[in-house]
Amino acid sequence: MKIKVFWVLTTLLCCAGCKESSYVPKEVQKWNNNISAESNIVSNAIYLNDSIDFSFLENIVKDKRVIILGEQFHVDETSTKVKVELIQELQKYGFNTVALEVAPLLCWYAYNDPQLHNIISDWNIENMYMPSYFEHDGFKPLAEMIEKREIKVFGMDTHLRAYDFDVAENIIDSYSTVLKFNFNWSRMKQLCSMISDPENLSEQKEYMSMANDIRNQIDYIIEMNGTSAHIEAIRQWLRNVDEVFDRSTSEIWNRKDSGYIPPAANQMRDTQMADNVMWYMNQFPDEKIIIWCANFHGAKDISQTEYRPDNLDYYYYWLLGENLHNHFGDEVYSIAFTSLNQSIENFYPPGKLENTISDAANNSPYAFIDFEALRFQNGYRNVSFEASVIRKKTGKWLNIFDGLFYIKDLKIYTVGMPAEMLEPRKL
Repeated sequence: MKIKVFWVLTTLLCCAGCKESSYVPKEVQKWNNNISAESNIVSNAIYLNDSIDFSFLENIVKDKRVIILGEQFHVDETSTKVKVELIQELQKYGFNTVALEVAPLLCWYAYNDPQLHNIISDWNIENMYMPSYFEHDGFKPLAEMIEKREIKVFGMDTHLRAYDFDVAENIIDSYSTVLKFNFNWSRMKQLCSMISDPENLSEQKEYMSMANDIRNQIDYIIEMNGTSAHIEAIRQWLRNVDEVFDRSTSEIWNRKDSGYIPPAANQMRDTQMADNVMWYMNQFPDEKIIIWCANFHGAKDISQTEYRPDNLDYYYYWLLGENLHNHFGDEVYSIAFTSLNQSIENFYPPGKLENTISDAANNSPYAFIDFEALRFQNGYRNVSFEASVIRKKTGKWLNIFDGLFYIKDLKIYTVGMPAEMLEPRKL
């Protein structure tokens, strides 16, 4: 199936390449044992100019329901701009929902539902995501699309905002004429900010007791009135409440060192993000979805590289991309982003793959490689090579991602960004 799709793709690329590409492969290039693995991979690259022609995506995405758009880190202007353009292109193929990492579930659910717009009338949309993003030119076109409701946003992350509690309160109170619920929502918001402190044992217990009160009230509503889309949204949100509590209070989470995030913490969050996406697509079965997240979360099998030589962490992870791949199979296509240079020197040193692309690119600012088309071909199958997709590592990258988008020069946001976000994590 993959070979057939690729042959159709390459026919299209020949036409598109006349306009935008300096090099377009007519077929998967035969493996050459006399050159490096990186050189063999790069022989299949498509090189793109500043005015990017995304028509090569048509046959890649036609049978997909989930497109994952990664990024090396969350603070660069260049991949943000490219990803916004990619989203606009993917809308042509029916991808009209974007799921954002960091964006919380329940407040974006309310933002999308006209029945709940009375709740959100005085909300600041920037506080529903990352306020610093809205200040940067690369993100502004997407922000405008969101505000004009030209694209739907799904909050796939487990993070909680005060707005989430407001939505839950409003929905539950709509049943109050027959099903009374005396609940101190202000207290729960207060407790939410206290649960990560291991000294606050009594507050942690009080917080989860209140979460259980909400859960019991929802069960009572379902018993007396049946369920609804809004009630199901609160039930899903409560799974996120549990995940945040588990991750915030577990001993292993509080024993992190120098930015290192233990496997249990990433595992809990990624599993719940995947569960959120699956829940959403079950609620809206006709929708196709774009996921905006870090490369790390988009990995379909992170165990095929390693965190570091003296460490087993990557063998423990089932990340967002892997969970979705296990559920949706080949309907998921995950694109990692990588770069050669960054505006902060030595921020993310390139690997052999990035350097090889640069040598072959004839100064092209962008390139794309369809890993899925190469994965099972002779020579390419099960091959390891070095890339800087998740810091510089050797791995079987064709099995970790489906595609790679290369950017020659990456401009990193600095204004308004916390210092810790300007340091790559040890992933």
